[in-house]
Amino acid sequence: SSSSSSPSVESSPLVKICGVSSLACASNILEGPKSPNIDFMGMILWPGTADKPCKRYCANGNMDEVAKMVDLAKQKDVTPVGVFVDEDADTIMQVANQVGLEWVQLHGDGARAALRKLPMKLKVIYVMATDPQTGKLTTPKPGEDAVEDRKKSYDAGKNPMAAVDFISAGRRVVDYVLIDGPSPGSGESAVDAKSGGLAKLQVPRGCSRKGWILAGGLAPDNVQTAIETCPFMPNVVDVSSGVCTSDGITKDADKVSAFVSAATNAMVA
Repeated sequence: SSSSSSPSVESSPLVKICGVSSLACASNILEGPKSPNIDFMGMILWPGTADKPCKRYCANGNMDEVAKMVDLAKQKDVTPVGVFVDEDADTIMQVANQVGLEWVQLHGDGARAALRKLPMKLKVIYVMATDPQTGKLTTPKPGEDAVEDRKKSYDAGKNPMAAVDFISAGRRVVDYVLIDGPSPGSGESAVDAKSGGLAKLQVPRGCSRKGWILAGGLAPDNVQTAIETCPFMPNVVDVSSGVCTSDGITKDADKVSAFVSAATNAMVA
C-alpha cells in the first residue's frame, strides 16, 4: 500500500473504502484470499439520529471492536479514518484518542465547524458537497465559515478584535478535501455523466495539503470513466455502497478488488 506517500501526478489515485462497519468485514477485505491493495479504510463513528439511525454505524458503537479494526488496518499498512458528522471537537478528539485514530473525516456541518479547534496532529479529510449539474461547490471551504462569522461581527462593529481574530481563527488547514454529491454519504452521485457536472468540477486549490478525493456514486463499473472525466486527477477515489453486498452494508471483497483494478487503469491526460 502507498498510503504513507503522496502520489505523483502520473500515478493512479489511491483508494479509500468507506463505511466498513465491523471487524469481520474489515478482516474479509484486509486479510481475505483476495485482499485488494487499498490505502484508506473509513469507519462511521456517528450513530445517526433517533428517527434515522446510521445503518453503517461502526460496530454499533463498540469502541473495543473499533480499536481492533484500527489496529488491523495499521498492521496491513492501510490508513484507518474515523468519520464524524455532527460531533464537536472535544468528542472527535476523545474518540480518536480512545481507538487510536490519526485520521478523521469531517462529514457534516457540526463536524466541519469543529475543524478550527482540532489539533494539527490529527489529519483531516474535509467533506464538501457539489451541484452535479454545474460542478460548483455548495459547502464553505475549510475555515471559511469561521472567517465569514468574524467578518460579519467586525463589519457590524460588534467585535473590534475581529481583525486579530481573523489571524487566530483556529485551524484552517486540512489534508484532503473530499468532493461528494449534493447529499454527501447518500451515494447520490457527483459523477452523473449525463449532467456534465463532473467535467466542470470546481476542485478547490490550495486549502488541502495532499489534494482531493472524489466520492459520490462510484462503483467498479464507473470509477475509471469518472476519474478520466475529472478536470484533473483525483488523488484518492472513495467508495462505500458501490462495493457492498446485497444487504447494502457488508463489503464484497470481489467488488472491492474490481474497484481497485478499475481505478488503477484510469488515465488522465
